Amino acid sequence: LGSFYELSPEVISEALIEIPGARIHPTSEPMPPLDQVVSERFPELAVFVEDDRSPMLRRLDLIESALEHVLESEVRKILGGDPFTVGIILSYFVLKAREVRRIVGMLNRRRYGFRSRERMS
Repeated sequence: LGSFYELSPEVISEALIEIPGARIHPTSEPMPPLDQVVSERFPELAVFVEDDRSPMLRRLDLIESALEHVLESEVRKILGGDPFTVGIILSYFVLKAREVRRIVGMLNRRRYGFRSRERMS
């Protein structure tokens, strides 16, 4: 592995396969901000980057949302599969824990007067 770190940029450039539209070399133009990219490519996730919180919290919300989506899709796959596996029981517990978390979150928001998008820390 150490030999890969010693390769020159020219050797690396020759070994790369070109992908149309991909930038290999850094350019003088800056990358678009995260909120612009998300708003253009994933409008349903734009709500996570268009608020007044710090960029780090917005990114964490975006990552958390993506991971929740992956977890839900995997749980749904397991529930649709063989009914005689331990995955069915684990999927049930994952869904039940998520349901309890949502209910407790709604009750806390109502009790403490938070808006729906604010999170309890």
